[in-house]
Amino acid sequence: MKKWISLLLAVLTASALATAAFASSMGGVVKPNENGDNTVTFGNDNVTYAKLSFKADSDAEKFYVELSTDWDDCAYGADFYDLDAYLYAFTVNPSIPATSAPTLLLYNRFVDEDGELTVKPGDVTIYQVKKTGLTDVTSSFTATETGDGDPVFAIRTRAPGTYVISAQKVENASGALSPRRVTDADRAEEKRDAASKPASDGSGAAPGTKAVLPSFAK
Repeated sequence: MKKWISLLLAVLTASALATAAFASSMGGVVKPNENGDNTVTFGNDNVTYAKLSFKADSDAEKFYVELSTDWDDCAYGADFYDLDAYLYAFTVNPSIPATSAPTLLLYNRFVDEDGELTVKPGDVTIYQVKKTGLTDVTSSFTATETGDGDPVFAIRTRAPGTYVISAQKVENASGALSPRRVTDADRAEEKRDAASKPASDGSGAAPGTKAVLPSFAK
């Protein structure tokens, strides 16, 4: 499951009225388009792993953002050793200068060479790695598709963290992972994530995307 991807950033210029597009391998320094829409794409070898979209404020400063998919960067990677799982470990410094919670898309990598899903979105579990251990945050994400038909998991958050998308639930987690005490800070963070969950038109899809329908409903 281990992947090593080198760090590289290529910034694409955009007109003042267009969305500023930042194409990177896995991260780097970003200078947002002030008062405009910005999208940072994380990918390598024609594969997109994630996208971060936000509207910058009027005095947006540069910030550093990076995505790692290397299990060596996950403190609890051993708990997923025998599972079908993918890591998305984000680093943001100091913060994203956005007017509202950015939209983060994690691309669903349970896809075969024909572009067909190998695991139903409703069958995956999404964990967030925190200092206190693993937290199931599946309900904070929306399973949806991009305008190009790519399956993704969407969430609105000002602080992208470390996530694991797993086809199986973690059993007998090590150390302090399970069970864990839910703190007031955890509850406050869950409320913020729920409040910033991508709005929809009733279909459950995030803005600019379309909802994934189960096979029997198509």
